[in-house]
Amino acid sequence: MSWSSAVPLVVLAAAWVTLPGLVVGLAAGLRGIAAWGAAPMLSVGVIAGSAVGASMLGVPWSGAAPATAAAAFALLVVGVRRLVLGLPLLPRPTVVRAAAGESVRTLLRGGPDRRWTGLAALTGLVIAGALGFSAAVRGMARPDALSQTFDANFHYNAVARILGTHDASSLTVGGLVNSPGFYPAAWHDVVSLVAPLAPGPGEIVVASNVVALVTTLLVWPLSVLFLVRTLVGRSAGAALAAPVLALGFVAFPWTLVTYGALWPNLLGVSLVPAALAATALAARPGLGPDPVSPARPGPFPPGRVARWFPAVAAVVALGFAHPNALFGAVVVAVPPILWGLVGAVRRGLRGGT
Repeated sequence: MSWSSAVPLVVLAAAWVTLPGLVVGLAAGLRGIAAWGAAPMLSVGVIAGSAVGASMLGVPWSGAAPATAAAAFALLVVGVRRLVLGLPLLPRPTVVRAAAGESVRTLLRGGPDRRWTGLAALTGLVIAGALGFSAAVRGMARPDALSQTFDANFHYNAVARILGTHDASSLTVGGLVNSPGFYPAAWHDVVSLVAPLAPGPGEIVVASNVVALVTTLLVWPLSVLFLVRTLVGRSAGAALAAPVLALGFVAFPWTLVTYGALWPNLLGVSLVPAALAATALAARPGLGPDPVSPARPGPFPPGRVARWFPAVAAVVALGFAHPNALFGAVVVAVPPILWGLVGAVRRGLRGGT
């Protein structure tokens, strides 16, 4: 199998790790680079969370579960935002149409980002993807190349179990080798959504390689871009350089693509920068130019939900991807959280005097 014939699978995997989270992120009030950068993290949370929910409800696992969950959760988030803003729970149809139009315009224009910053970010992602794809193709050789590593056997069989039982819950996948209990199955859930459309035999191998590629070349750069945008601001140079430099280190992401193969770790660590960005956004909203508010007020202004929701979702996404990524993110996130608390106390004291 050639990589050119695997392009549709790459597009499918990219869609699964971005679109569900993008829908939820837009509903929460995220815009521009923040919406795209948080999309993989939110998608992983939606996919893995819906897998647990489907298992509990006795619903067979398929792409319909995360798609339905994303739509339902987006509606729930919009309702929460309107309640927080003190608006009627059900907006008028004209408001809904205006909100949809605003979402499309902000996606095309970059939302709170300058137009040049959005173009620079897109250019950086394209350059990173081209350079990274060249390196990955040389390393993997073929999309159906079998990973002959210690952990790969378990990951392949975990996906096979999901496809055979139609149960992708992180509460049951671990039963493959142990008594049923929690096992972070977000990686396997994503692969199981791609594998049914991969050519067989060996469709699980192909899907695993494709998802590893997409995680390395899309999820990780987007996550880094979100963090840089949150900390640095609207700098076009930073937006251009961040995705490219993100792929410039051997230790990560390249080592985890092949070593182990520690694919769940690869996914989890790839989401850590987005989790840190979400933490910084919640703990210190004034850090750099606002990365979530649209340039013009719309019918669904972002407010507190847009600032706090990604941080809450990060706990779920990283926990389902790999708990060690969650623990690492918590350790790194402590300083900005403390900084935000100190700033809040200072503002309160100044306001009281």
